[in-house]
Amino acid sequence: MYAPMTDPTTVQLLARMPAWVPVLFVLLLVLGYRQSFTRTVRPAVLAVFAAGMFSLSLYGVVAAFGASSAALALWFACYALTVVVATKRMSRAGMVAVGGVVRVPGSWVPLALLMGIFAVKFALGVAAGIRSPLLDDPAVVAAASASLGLLGGGFGARAMAVHGVARTAVGA
Repeated sequence: MYAPMTDPTTVQLLARMPAWVPVLFVLLLVLGYRQSFTRTVRPAVLAVFAAGMFSLSLYGVVAAFGASSAALALWFACYALTVVVATKRMSRAGMVAVGGVVRVPGSWVPLALLMGIFAVKFALGVAAGIRSPLLDDPAVVAAASASLGLLGGGFGARAMAVHGVARTAVGA
């Protein structure tokens, strides 16, 4: 049921929210927006960014559910599936290797992936903050783990696609 903003528990929850959360939200919005424009990227920089998103999505599972082997296995399976499938299906149209960089067409997909990871982690943080029993529900564990794996894998796939373009140019 909808809880109005005047509800004391909602106000208390907002008051307890760390100050860095809205700052992170804005930074992720800016970062995602910047990726909507065509730009040149170094494959190594994109790999570091993908590793960061790998870590952030994995941390989301571990922070919410501990070292649950089922949650971690599902996260890993979804991450790997996304990297394998999306790397093969991702359009390399418009990607051009120029020297040590790759020109990548702008896309709104990275923004959607960033906001997805943020939303899942935020929801899990709120659930933990109110000590929700939902965090013990196997369906919630599965949905959150799979979501974080799929979303994080999108960044891995993009990095792999860019590396593929860079390798092709070197071998050409």
